[in-house]
Amino acid sequence: MPEQAGPPERSDPAIIRHLMPVVFVGYVIVSCALFVMQWPAPPGSEAPTFPLLLRMVRQGPDESSVALARHFMDFGIFVLTGIGLVAMVVAWRRGTRRPLMWMMATALLGIAYASGMALYNGPMVSICGFTLILFGGMVAWVASSLGAADEIETGHESKADEATGPVEIRTNDHASTHSIA
Repeated sequence: MPEQAGPPERSDPAIIRHLMPVVFVGYVIVSCALFVMQWPAPPGSEAPTFPLLLRMVRQGPDESSVALARHFMDFGIFVLTGIGLVAMVVAWRRGTRRPLMWMMATALLGIAYASGMALYNGPMVSICGFTLILFGGMVAWVASSLGAADEIETGHESKADEATGPVEIRTNDHASTHSIA
């Protein structure tokens, strides 16, 4: 038996596309923080801070094999940012809401990653960028769903649906329906 797909995703692509520059600025800020700014050094290092790429490849003299988790998390933030960037491009190109969920999830995980190190410049700035990504994604999510919710409440179809076929208008529950061709 074939699976039945849920109702089609109803969103306003223009709203989503207009909010993607806000998210893009967030990704620019996060990229600057990840590649340029200083992050806390591994325990036992000579310098107190390193760029994140050096933090990934260097191992402090007092580190044990437990540092593998730190290296994994440091590499994971780059992968996570890449996934979010792809989700932003897909949301901008298609104008659908589903990629916004991925964007918001990556922003939340990025904030969680950097929040423990927020006393340093790199993590502090990356939290600002991830917050901007989260804010842009949430506003796009809510604003694009308002049009669909308004259609459901009023029973009126969108302008795009009006151009494709006849529209029925109900004046009240006891009156008859009229078809406009």
